[in-house]
Amino acid sequence: MGESFGRISIGGFLLLMFLLGCSAGRGGSIPSASSPLVGQWRQTSIATGNQSAKCPATMPLPGGSTTSCSGNDMIEFQPNGTFTATFAGSSVKGSGTWRLTGNNLSLTFTAPPSVAGRSQSAIIRFGDGGKTVNINSKLGETPTTETYTRQ
Repeated sequence: MGESFGRISIGGFLLLMFLLGCSAGRGGSIPSASSPLVGQWRQTSIATGNQSAKCPATMPLPGGSTTSCSGNDMIEFQPNGTFTATFAGSSVKGSGTWRLTGNNLSLTFTAPPSVAGRSQSAIIRFGDGGKTVNINSKLGETPTTETYTRQ
C-alpha cells in the first residue's frame, strides 16, 4: 500500500480506522501516565482470518486488497491522551487522541487530513507482563489481530 495512509499494521490498525470510520464511544477516564498503554510500541506481527505472519509481511484480504506491516511501524501513546503513528518507508503519519476504558481502545484522528475527525474502537489485550499488546478489530468484515511490543 506504499505511501498511502492505508499501509496498515499499525498500518493495519490505522487502516482499520480509516476504512471503518466508526464512532468511538464517549466516556471513561482521561488517559494518564499510569495507563499501561502509555509509551512507544513497535508492530511485530499481524493476523487476519486464518493467516498470520511476523513483520515484515503483506497479507491478502477478501476483495483483492492487502494489509501489511514493515517491522518498524511504530505508535506512541502520550499520557496527555494523544498518539502518533509512523510507518517505515513512508512520510505519512497518523495522529490524534486516545482513550482506554477497560480493554476498549478508542482513537480519534486529527491527521492525516484524509481521516481527520474519524474515530475507531478496538479491543486490546496486554501480555508478557505488559510488554506486548494485541489489538483485535475488523478490517472490513475480516477479523484482524495486530501485535505490538513495548519499546
